Amino acid sequence: MVDGAARSPVFFERADSTVRVGDDIEGAEVRIEIDGEPALEPALPDVFLFPVDEAVSVVASRMRLHETFGQTVWDRDGNRVGLIADGLDDLPRGTYHASITGAVKIHLRFEGAVDTAEEYFDEAGHSIVELRFDEPTSVAIGARSFRSFPSATITVPDEPESLLSALPYLSSSIKEFTCERSWPTLRQHPPAIERGDRLDVPPELRLPETGVEIRVPATYEHCYQVAPLAFYLGADLCVGDVPTLVLENGHVEPLATGRASLSECVGDLLGRCLLLDSLVRKAGYKPMENAEYDQLAPELPFYPPNLYDVPLADQLLEYLEVPHDVLAPYVPRWPKRAVLRPTIADVACLPSLLHELARIDVAPSAERVHPTISDGERGETRRDRNREAQRSAALLTAHTFPEPVSGSCRLYPDAMKRAPTVERPAPDCAHLTLATDDPDRARAFHRFADRIRHETTISVLEAPAASTLREALCADRTALYCELATNGDGIRCSDRRLRFDTLQDVESPVVWLAGAPPGATGDSLVSSGAIAVVLTDDAPDGTTICGTFTQLLAGFSVADAVYTADVDREVAVRFVGDASVTVVRHVCKSPAVFDVSSIGDDRYAFTIRSYPTDVVRQGAAIEPLSPDDVIGRVLAECNHDGNWLVGTDAEQALPITTEEVAALIDDDGFSVRLDGRLVVADDASERDRQEVVRERNPG
Repeated sequence: MVDGAARSPVFFERADSTVRVGDDIEGAEVRIEIDGEPALEPALPDVFLFPVDEAVSVVASRMRLHETFGQTVWDRDGNRVGLIADGLDDLPRGTYHASITGAVKIHLRFEGAVDTAEEYFDEAGHSIVELRFDEPTSVAIGARSFRSFPSATITVPDEPESLLSALPYLSSSIKEFTCERSWPTLRQHPPAIERGDRLDVPPELRLPETGVEIRVPATYEHCYQVAPLAFYLGADLCVGDVPTLVLENGHVEPLATGRASLSECVGDLLGRCLLLDSLVRKAGYKPMENAEYDQLAPELPFYPPNLYDVPLADQLLEYLEVPHDVLAPYVPRWPKRAVLRPTIADVACLPSLLHELARIDVAPSAERVHPTISDGERGETRRDRNREAQRSAALLTAHTFPEPVSGSCRLYPDAMKRAPTVERPAPDCAHLTLATDDPDRARAFHRFADRIRHETTISVLEAPAASTLREALCADRTALYCELATNGDGIRCSDRRLRFDTLQDVESPVVWLAGAPPGATGDSLVSSGAIAVVLTDDAPDGTTICGTFTQLLAGFSVADAVYTADVDREVAVRFVGDASVTVVRHVCKSPAVFDVSSIGDDRYAFTIRSYPTDVVRQGAAIEPLSPDDVIGRVLAECNHDGNWLVGTDAEQALPITTEEVAALIDDDGFSVRLDGRLVVADDASERDRQEVVRERNPG
């Protein structure tokens, strides 16, 4: 066994021909099957493109990494060679780096010739990455803990001055304070915060030294609002009369003006840092062609790669010179806008919100919480000059008030803590349950089960007894939809009412109660184990329900699945718990929507919208698609510009045809919204799908 250095959670262990790469924090491991019985030798962490916690080296001709997804292979200079998911063959002798994602982040470095590098699923639906070399080859294996939940806890008393002192320590989870922090895997989960009698910071946590200071009045309102920016910059926090950013080079930047509130200034500065960092990092660990780089670089007063080794304070000075309007079209959408109460009661929510780089606002009451703006409305809102509307333009609005707010998610800290531990099966291993007392709806759900493209298990419960519904809720399933009559106390089943207060162990992470009255809160379901509860005031159309679950199986978060399927256009929607959770692992990594609109006879414009998730977070860069012969012209054009930041809209200049739209609908890699409505592939022929498209576009 090879252990990491002091306090490193990563360890390596050999058992015959298998190398176990373990993570004590996550309680997880990746198994690497290697031909022969490999000897593990220590390796230098510095040989990899990305930071790793620990490393070993082995000699192998073949490696099979179980339950992992292959990402990118680079040459020795960091130039991209290709994607493992696409399959790579006959790479000539040289030095290569590979990135592999599993329960532990794996980086490989090898010197030799590669016969094949591929990704596939075994019979159980588990993803495997396999590499074969032309001869025994020395491979360095580096591993880094995702630290997707806290590894330490900070205690704070009920006074804002102590919280101000504690906040800088949350940045200790960021691996480094260069532009590389824009990569989400280098921003690990901050320490937890709990309330106590006195301030207590674990000794292993260290204050970053970045030359950046933020001064604010010592109130909870100010602490919460600046926390995301302070976390990302590794800023020290001090008491000041007015919110101010102070740089070690002497520059002072106000964080609230007559035209912009503190929350707006923080959001603007955090957004520009994330975006511009992603351009500057072109000179760093992983050079890649960014679509934003080609479009933005000519408009900037600096050459981004030149800022790579510049001190953070001087980088920020350059960033602040760029006009807001130049950057605005390229800033990724925020995954969440959280509205907190100005009290110590919400302090436990902070670490999870910072981990996903959520926007944080503070309000005195639930009346100030603005509902989520779905994709259909977002375009107009971005052009709206009303500040309150602009501030709502995140993928999800969340809050901590006890009162229900339609179009938002009421956060539960316990659900947020449990979300990273969710078992995310592949679509073929997922299990959905749909409960109804309407025979016609039950038949429609059975048809959905019959034609779904995956091997997903779908159980349809028609007029179930209370014991049957209880079993479904407490079984290890992916999601449950229920449109039986519900009130604040429970669900009316065929024999009796299933009371919420009798449910002790809800295993289904997602529960959707349709027809829930205003008095139904979902609290007891979350307290019993559910992570995200969806509450709608009525049952949507059956096609919409099926579309929502299709999106969930495609890797969208619960909230994004609901909104991209247009549930909110038919019924009022609210969530309880943490609706940003994803519960299905999909090979496409970051879910995307093709937003297609007709512009003439047999001509369609389209935009690719990628969605950040709790798995693929803010700062990740993706190619929207991989090459595919069926729609090769479309895909080649989409990939022409290179990688896009997750959460951005990649507008495509080339129109596509009815035939190509039909082919997109039939492809399993992404979702299609045609003229603002989700289109779900069914068992109809390609010709019939083309007719569906034409019906939407009469020309």
